[in-house]
Amino acid sequence: MAIYSIRKSRLKRSYIEGFILGEDGKLSIDPAEHYHVLFLPGLDGMEDGGEWGRFGLKAKASEGTMCSMYALALDNNDIYFEGGYVPLDQVLLRSGLRQDEKFSLLKHLGAERHISWDDMLLYGLSGRYLYIALEVTGNGEAELSGLYVDSQGDNFMQTFPEVYRERNSFFHRYMSVLSRIYQDMQREIESLPALLDLDSCPAQFLPLYGSWLGIDLEGGFLKEEVLRKLIKKGYELNKKKGTRGVLEEIAEAVLEADVMMIEHNMVRTYRKSDPHSIGGAVNEGGIYDVTLLVQKTVSEELMHQLMFILDQFKPLRTQIKLVQLEKNAIIDADCYLDINASIPRERQGELDSGLTVDGLAVLG
Repeated sequence: MAIYSIRKSRLKRSYIEGFILGEDGKLSIDPAEHYHVLFLPGLDGMEDGGEWGRFGLKAKASEGTMCSMYALALDNNDIYFEGGYVPLDQVLLRSGLRQDEKFSLLKHLGAERHISWDDMLLYGLSGRYLYIALEVTGNGEAELSGLYVDSQGDNFMQTFPEVYRERNSFFHRYMSVLSRIYQDMQREIESLPALLDLDSCPAQFLPLYGSWLGIDLEGGFLKEEVLRKLIKKGYELNKKKGTRGVLEEIAEAVLEADVMMIEHNMVRTYRKSDPHSIGGAVNEGGIYDVTLLVQKTVSEELMHQLMFILDQFKPLRTQIKLVQLEKNAIIDADCYLDINASIPRERQGELDSGLTVDGLAVLG
């Protein structure tokens, strides 16, 4: 049995009007459009007279919407159109042709029409090329995903005596109900490895996978791409727990910026040899404390998110401070001067404006 999964790559080659194609390959109704149609490129069964089993999808639809499915099978996909023979794909996927003309053409060629949000049996069709079109009408909302076509359609007919194997008979269609239960279960089983793929698994599973590695990521406080990055590195991060490297690596992943770490123990050692070299906030704190320098404006929410993760990997007695640097270092501010230093200017600001208060800001 051959199964054709209709995913994002195939949908991008389809003719879509009135739907929004998401990054996850799901189709959702565009409320700004009146027509909602999908014409799929033809599927090649590789054999003339090939039989088709079932077209299915997963749908979430509100009341007041209806889905019409059209299916057509042909051995020769060249049709006579506008004075010449052209592939049917070329006509159905053309943007300059009205939708009613496309559906009229499918009906003229013998397409079957079903009204369903679930699936469509294709037992009455035979031909090498299969064409599928969908039309959603109504004022409600709808989301389509998991489109597929299988060539067999049932799993049990071959177990019965030949006298019962008449294709598209009442018994055949009745047995397809039981076959569908089996097939849906089999697809669920086959999809289980994808649920463990950190690149493609549903986002709601990520905190669970983090807990398997001893990392608390509950609460949905981090962006999805940051979550995936941290969990992928979870094993290596645990091996380096309590080290300078792990704190820098986590900070750069969460802040999405380069981070410099200053260990206060090293600062104190250097200060003993040159008491006037380093001062201010960088020198404050115990020998176990560290300061993170980042050249980026960090919101209070993001800072709390970062500290929540770092607290799970830092040494027990370590206190962490985060210092946000501006593009230019400022003379007499708490920073290391090497290049790009500038003389400070008094700035005016307002409360809650996101202004970094560095001792040189005044309220206007």
